[in-house]
Amino acid sequence: MVLESLIKKVNIHFDVDITENTRKRKIVMARAAFYWLSLNKTKHSMEQVGEIVGRDRTSVIYSMKNFNDWVNGDLHFKNEFERLRKIVFNELSVQDLIKKKTENKYKFLKIAKDLLIIELNRLRK
Repeated sequence: MVLESLIKKVNIHFDVDITENTRKRKIVMARAAFYWLSLNKTKHSMEQVGEIVGRDRTSVIYSMKNFNDWVNGDLHFKNEFERLRKIVFNELSVQDLIKKKTENKYKFLKIAKDLLIIELNRLRK
């Protein structure tokens, strides 16, 4: 689910379709941005990240080897990637916070339930 959402964001941001089977530079670079964001912000493997856009693990590795050169050599791509990175990291951070808050509420309710059971048992005696 996170990867599909990330694909949509990259596609919209770079105005491309990174799942398209092509070697056009604009798409290859946008796909590399997707790989970088996926590998640095999710726990998905290279196989999973590549597979969702129709590539294999070796394509992800090759793209990551070139990614820094593209960011350092193309100012426009660097600026666009940085804007997208900030958007994605902020949004995923909010999702992480919501998940953590939900987990904490669950733990609190479980403790409260256990305390109520203890109190109920105490009152029955």
